[in-house]
Amino acid sequence: MNIFQYFILLVFLLKIYYELMKLKTEHLPGIPVPVFFRRNRRARRIVVTTEHNCVKVSVPLWNSYSQARDFVVSIATKINSNIKELTAKGVDTQRDVNMRLARMPVEAKKLADRFVYLAKKYGFKYKKLTIRNQRTMWGSCSSSGNISINIALAELPGDLRDYVILHELVHTKHPNHSKRFWKELDKYTLISSKITDRKLRDYRITQWW
Repeated sequence: MNIFQYFILLVFLLKIYYELMKLKTEHLPGIPVPVFFRRNRRARRIVVTTEHNCVKVSVPLWNSYSQARDFVVSIATKINSNIKELTAKGVDTQRDVNMRLARMPVEAKKLADRFVYLAKKYGFKYKKLTIRNQRTMWGSCSSSGNISINIALAELPGDLRDYVILHELVHTKHPNHSKRFWKELDKYTLISSKITDRKLRDYRITQWW
Protein backbone atom coordinates (compact mmCIF):
# COMPACT_ATOMS: atom_id res chain seq x y z
CA MET A 1 0.00 0.00 0.00
CA ASN A 2 1.48 3.37 -1.05
CA ILE A 3 1.31 6.71 0.80
CA PHE A 4 -1.72 7.90 -1.17
CA GLN A 5 -3.66 4.74 -0.31
CA TYR A 6 -2.72 5.14 3.37
CA PHE A 7 -4.00 8.72 3.23
CA ILE A 8 -7.32 7.64 1.68
CA LEU A 9 -7.68 4.92 4.32
CA LEU A 10 -6.94 7.41 7.10
CA VAL A 11 -9.57 9.86 5.80
CA PHE A 12 -12.09 7.01 5.59
CA LEU A 13 -11.37 5.90 9.16
CA LEU A 14 -11.62 9.48 10.44
CA LYS A 15 -15.03 9.84 8.80
CA ILE A 16 -16.19 6.65 10.51
CA TYR A 17 -14.84 7.90 13.86
CA TYR A 18 -16.60 11.25 13.42
CA GLU A 19 -19.90 9.49 12.69
CA LEU A 20 -19.44 7.32 15.77
CA MET A 21 -18.65 10.20 18.12
CA LYS A 22 -21.09 12.89 17.00
CA LEU A 23 -24.14 13.79 19.03
CA LYS A 24 -27.46 12.26 18.00
CA THR A 25 -30.79 13.70 19.11
CA GLU A 26 -34.01 11.66 19.15
CA HIS A 27 -37.54 11.84 20.50
CA LEU A 28 -38.46 8.42 21.88
CA PRO A 29 -41.93 7.05 22.65
CA GLY A 30 -43.02 7.55 26.24
CA ILE A 31 -40.35 10.16 27.00
CA PRO A 32 -41.53 13.81 26.88
CA VAL A 33 -38.08 15.42 26.47
CA PRO A 34 -35.38 15.08 23.79
CA VAL A 35 -32.82 12.31 24.24
CA PHE A 36 -29.18 13.06 23.37
CA PHE A 37 -26.92 10.13 22.48
CA ARG A 38 -23.16 10.56 22.41
CA ARG A 39 -20.36 8.03 21.98
CA ASN A 40 -17.90 7.86 24.86
CA ARG A 41 -14.73 5.87 24.32
CA ARG A 42 -14.17 5.69 28.10
CA ALA A 43 -17.65 4.44 28.96
CA ARG A 44 -17.84 0.83 30.12
CA ARG A 45 -21.63 0.64 30.00
CA ILE A 46 -24.60 2.65 28.75
CA VAL A 47 -25.07 5.56 31.16
CA VAL A 48 -28.35 7.50 31.26
CA THR A 49 -28.45 10.93 32.93
CA THR A 50 -31.87 12.49 33.45
CA GLU A 51 -32.28 16.27 33.60
CA HIS A 52 -35.49 18.25 33.90
CA ASN A 53 -35.46 19.22 30.20
CA CYS A 54 -33.56 16.39 28.47
CA VAL A 55 -32.03 12.93 28.79
CA LYS A 56 -28.32 12.38 28.08
CA VAL A 57 -27.06 8.94 27.10
CA SER A 58 -23.38 7.99 27.06
CA VAL A 59 -22.82 5.05 24.69
CA PRO A 60 -19.70 2.80 24.77
CA LEU A 61 -17.99 2.15 21.44
CA TRP A 62 -19.02 -1.51 21.46
CA ASN A 63 -22.74 -0.80 21.89
CA SER A 64 -24.90 0.21 18.93
CA TYR A 65 -27.21 3.23 19.03
CA SER A 66 -30.08 0.78 18.55
CA GLN A 67 -29.11 -1.04 21.76
CA ALA A 68 -28.83 2.26 23.63
CA ARG A 69 -32.21 3.37 22.27
CA ASP A 70 -33.88 0.12 23.37
CA PHE A 71 -32.32 0.44 26.83
CA VAL A 72 -33.61 4.00 27.27
CA VAL A 73 -37.13 3.00 26.17
CA SER A 74 -37.06 0.07 28.61
CA ILE A 75 -36.52 2.44 31.56
CA ALA A 76 -38.90 5.17 30.32
CA THR A 77 -41.07 4.89 33.46
CA LYS A 78 -38.09 5.55 35.73
CA ILE A 79 -36.90 8.41 33.50
CA ASN A 80 -40.33 10.08 33.60
CA SER A 81 -40.42 9.74 37.38
CA ASN A 82 -36.99 11.39 37.61
CA ILE A 83 -38.06 14.22 35.28
CA LYS A 84 -41.13 14.95 37.44
CA GLU A 85 -39.03 14.92 40.59
CA LEU A 86 -36.39 17.24 39.10
CA THR A 87 -39.00 19.62 37.74
CA ALA A 88 -40.74 19.74 41.12
CA LYS A 89 -37.46 20.60 42.83
CA GLY A 90 -36.67 23.26 40.25
CA VAL A 91 -33.27 21.74 39.52
CA ASP A 92 -30.82 23.80 37.43
CA THR A 93 -32.63 27.10 37.84
CA GLN A 94 -30.42 30.16 37.41
CA ARG A 95 -30.51 30.70 41.17
CA ASP A 96 -29.10 27.20 41.77
CA VAL A 97 -26.34 27.79 39.23
CA ASN A 98 -25.41 31.15 40.77
CA MET A 99 -25.25 29.64 44.24
CA ARG A 100 -22.98 26.82 43.06
CA LEU A 101 -20.69 29.25 41.22
CA ALA A 102 -20.39 31.38 44.36
CA ARG A 103 -19.32 28.29 46.33
CA MET A 104 -16.98 26.95 43.67
CA PRO A 105 -13.65 28.55 44.72
CA VAL A 106 -14.12 27.41 48.33
CA GLU A 107 -15.26 23.89 47.40
CA ALA A 108 -12.50 23.49 44.80
CA LYS A 109 -9.86 24.37 47.42
CA LYS A 110 -11.39 21.90 49.89
CA LEU A 111 -11.27 19.15 47.25
CA ALA A 112 -7.69 20.00 46.28
CA ASP A 113 -6.60 20.02 49.93
CA ARG A 114 -8.28 16.67 50.55
CA PHE A 115 -6.70 15.21 47.40
CA VAL A 116 -3.20 16.35 48.43
CA TYR A 117 -3.74 15.02 51.96
CA LEU A 118 -4.78 11.53 50.76
CA ALA A 119 -2.01 11.37 48.14
CA LYS A 120 0.60 12.27 50.77
CA LYS A 121 -0.89 9.99 53.43
CA TYR A 122 -0.70 6.90 51.21
CA GLY A 123 2.43 7.82 49.25
CA PHE A 124 0.90 8.31 45.79
CA LYS A 125 2.77 10.27 43.14
CA TYR A 126 0.92 12.12 40.39
CA LYS A 127 1.87 14.72 37.80
CA LYS A 128 -0.95 17.28 37.97
CA LEU A 129 -4.40 17.72 39.53
CA THR A 130 -7.22 19.49 37.68
CA ILE A 131 -10.70 20.18 39.07
CA ARG A 132 -13.35 20.37 36.34
CA ASN A 133 -17.08 20.69 35.81
CA GLN A 134 -17.57 17.32 34.07
CA ARG A 135 -20.85 15.92 32.79
CA THR A 136 -20.39 12.16 32.91
CA MET A 137 -17.35 11.27 35.03
CA TRP A 138 -16.46 11.76 38.68
CA GLY A 139 -12.79 11.60 37.84
CA SER A 140 -10.12 10.34 35.45
CA CYS A 141 -6.39 9.60 35.38
CA SER A 142 -4.23 9.77 32.25
CA SER A 143 -1.37 7.39 31.48
CA SER A 144 1.07 10.20 32.31
CA GLY A 145 -0.36 10.67 35.80
CA ASN A 146 -2.53 13.74 35.21
CA ILE A 147 -5.62 13.43 37.41
CA SER A 148 -8.91 15.23 36.91
CA ILE A 149 -11.69 15.26 39.51
CA ASN A 150 -15.19 16.64 39.23
CA ILE A 151 -16.19 19.72 41.25
CA ALA A 152 -19.48 17.87 41.86
CA LEU A 153 -17.58 15.65 44.33
CA ALA A 154 -18.17 18.51 46.76
CA GLU A 155 -21.81 17.40 47.02
CA LEU A 156 -21.06 13.73 47.77
CA PRO A 157 -20.84 12.21 51.26
CA GLY A 158 -17.26 12.26 52.55
CA ASP A 159 -16.68 8.52 52.15
CA LEU A 160 -17.72 8.58 48.49
CA ARG A 161 -15.68 11.72 47.80
CA ASP A 162 -12.58 10.04 49.26
CA TYR A 163 -13.36 6.85 47.34
CA VAL A 164 -13.31 8.69 43.99
CA ILE A 165 -10.06 10.46 44.87
CA LEU A 166 -8.39 7.20 45.94
CA HIS A 167 -9.81 5.43 42.88
CA GLU A 168 -8.01 7.87 40.60
CA LEU A 169 -4.81 7.82 42.67
CA VAL A 170 -4.66 4.02 42.44
CA HIS A 171 -4.85 4.40 38.66
CA THR A 172 -1.35 5.93 38.83
CA LYS A 173 -0.19 2.41 39.76
CA HIS A 174 -2.73 0.32 37.84
CA PRO A 175 -4.13 2.07 34.73
CA ASN A 176 -6.95 -0.44 34.17
CA HIS A 177 -9.57 -2.11 36.35
CA SER A 178 -7.73 -5.39 36.80
CA LYS A 179 -7.92 -7.59 39.90
CA ARG A 180 -4.70 -5.97 41.08
CA PHE A 181 -6.33 -2.53 40.81
CA TRP A 182 -9.29 -3.49 43.03
CA LYS A 183 -7.01 -5.30 45.49
CA GLU A 184 -4.82 -2.20 45.78
CA LEU A 185 -7.83 0.10 46.19
CA ASP A 186 -9.23 -2.11 48.96
CA LYS A 187 -6.12 -1.32 51.04
CA TYR A 188 -7.30 2.27 51.45
CA THR A 189 -11.08 1.89 51.86
CA LEU A 190 -13.00 0.74 54.95
CA ILE A 191 -15.67 -0.99 52.85
CA SER A 192 -15.07 -3.16 49.78
CA SER A 193 -14.27 -0.81 46.89
CA LYS A 194 -16.63 -2.65 44.55
CA ILE A 195 -19.52 -2.18 47.01
CA THR A 196 -18.68 1.53 47.30
CA ASP A 197 -18.47 1.78 43.51
CA ARG A 198 -22.01 0.43 43.20
CA LYS A 199 -23.18 2.86 45.90
CA LEU A 200 -21.67 5.75 43.91
CA ARG A 201 -23.89 4.92 40.93
CA ASP A 202 -26.94 6.03 42.92
CA TYR A 203 -25.70 9.63 42.82
CA ARG A 204 -26.29 12.03 39.95
CA ILE A 205 -23.53 14.36 38.75
CA THR A 206 -24.69 17.94 39.29
CA GLN A 207 -23.67 20.53 36.70
CA TRP A 208 -22.22 23.60 38.41
CA TRP A 209 -22.80 25.90 35.43
